Amino acid sequence: MIILAAKLTFGDLADKVSVVSIQGDVTQSIVDYAHTNGIDLVIMGSHGLGAIRDRLLTGSVTTRVLHHIQIPVLVVK
Repeated sequence: MIILAAKLTFGDLADKVSVVSIQGDVTQSIVDYAHTNGIDLVIMGSHGLGAIRDRLLTGSVTTRVLHHIQIPVLVVK
């Protein structure tokens, strides 16, 4: 439901937006998928459900992706 709503937000650009679900190490899976599939832009949330705990103990997925990926990342609140 959330994914469909997000894709509808893009209107005429919806056919250029891909939504995928991948299993594995989150950071490495995102980086590998983007590289392998020629992705132009990764859009990620600024924090997840455990925002404070995750940032203090392990760092957020978004932060780790930003440090390991070679393409633009749009971080949304």
